[in-house]
Amino acid sequence: MENNPQTLEDLLLSLARQWQLLVLAMLLLTLTSVVVCYLLLKSNRPLWAHRFMAIPVFLTTIPGMFYIMILVYLLFITRMNLLSLPVFYFFPPIWMAASLYLYRQLVDFEQVPGFSRLSGMALFSAIVFAAVFLLARLRVIALIWITPVWLIPIVILFFIAGRYAWMRMTARRG
Repeated sequence: MENNPQTLEDLLLSLARQWQLLVLAMLLLTLTSVVVCYLLLKSNRPLWAHRFMAIPVFLTTIPGMFYIMILVYLLFITRMNLLSLPVFYFFPPIWMAASLYLYRQLVDFEQVPGFSRLSGMALFSAIVFAAVFLLARLRVIALIWITPVWLIPIVILFFIAGRYAWMRMTARRG
């Protein structure tokens, strides 16, 4: 009988068991994208280069953001020891950062189609996590050092930041 992953943790652990293949795919995607973009820029096709780079930017950023959210959740919400995690959990965020650094050397992200929405989604995810974290710790914070009057500016700040992120995520341009 086949052993299918039943939880998200089982799925992530099964992915971590095949880390060599996944890391190789990550490196090939980044290196191929950099070479193709470089060739497009050398052949004087910057518009094509920016449009092409939308695919690798999304393919590197979305898994990287997903694993960052998992790591931050495990660290701050469940207070899990990150040293007990498989090393693969740290590869997608590092891959995302390194890839975006290399891509940034070649193209302007503001001209990559969909990048403003992607950055809006990252900001929105960070704001939602911060709100969840604040709510999870609210009873301790409220009893120790925050008076209820201070919650009003905090809520307003979260609302403004969330609205800004939502507007970036749903913008009609690019």
